[in-house]
Amino acid sequence: WERPGSAAAGELPRACNFYVHVPSKTDATAAPAGGHSVMALLPVANAGELAPNRGYDELVSWGRDAVLAQMRAAGVDIGPESIVCEEVTPPRAWEAAYNLQNGAAFGLSHGLGQLGWFRPRNKDDRVEGLYYVGASTHPGNGVPLVLTGARLVAERIAEDGWG
Repeated sequence: WERPGSAAAGELPRACNFYVHVPSKTDATAAPAGGHSVMALLPVANAGELAPNRGYDELVSWGRDAVLAQMRAAGVDIGPESIVCEEVTPPRAWEAAYNLQNGAAFGLSHGLGQLGWFRPRNKDDRVEGLYYVGASTHPGNGVPLVLTGARLVAERIAEDGWG
């Protein structure tokens, strides 16, 4: 899978993979009365993968249209006029805020060489006492897996007599 906007991906697809969270469905205080708070997470090329002929303004416009179209196709009554406030966090903002290389919020890569067992181990083989935890190490990205990784690293540190 190649992230939209990357040189390897080529043309922007009509449909895309994305994650949607609507906290106002379970917490009425998450949005003004009669409205909803909708968060759509759309992975696109990070700053190191971005095709030379692409820009993030183009990706934002394409992504908004693609997400809304797929939501409408799924039966959600939503359109551009439904958006009251929009906040976009491009890769360079992730890089600046969290020191993520190329703004790669989902880790080093999502290619086969970075999935599951192939992710870098969380204990360094060369430097004694050096451990890693986060989205780019085993077991993977996403809050549950990063927290699992943190637990595993804490256990390894204790087992190795460092903690």
